[in-house]
Formats: sequence, C-alpha cells, structure tokens
Amino acid sequence: MPFLNVLVALYDYEANTEDELTIKKNGILYILENNDPNWWKAQLKTADPNHSHVGLVPSNYVTPVSNPAPSAVSSQS
Repeated sequence: MPFLNVLVALYDYEANTEDELTIKKNGILYILENNDPNWWKAQLKTADPNHSHVGLVPSNYVTPVSNPAPSAVSSQS
C-alpha cells in the first residue's frame, strides 16, 4: 500500500473507537491519507509485515521522522 509520509508519534494515544489506531510515543507510522486536517489514516510499522494495524490518528500527535521533537532541539548561544 503506497504511503504519503513516514512519521513518528510524539505521544501515546489510546484509540477511542474502532476506526482509530492506538499509538505509542516514538512509534513509526506510514501516513496513507491526510485529507482531514485533524485526523490522518495511518499504518503502524510492525516487525511482521503481514500483520498491519491501520486506523486514524490525531495529526497533532505525529511529526515527520526527519524533524526532531521540540524537546530535543537545544538552543545554541
């Protein structure tokens, strides 16, 4: 299944409905759809490629893999 982007979870999120996906902080996700600005359809990266977990995740709980988490950025003087 083609994906739009690879993101990392910034926080844990527990699914509240069947169409949502439970994610853990630092989990890797493949974004499949991002039509809604608040909820993105994602596939959780797993060790077993035959067992995929797909669902909606809150868009503000994820960030592109190439971007460091806000707490990881240090200011330089």
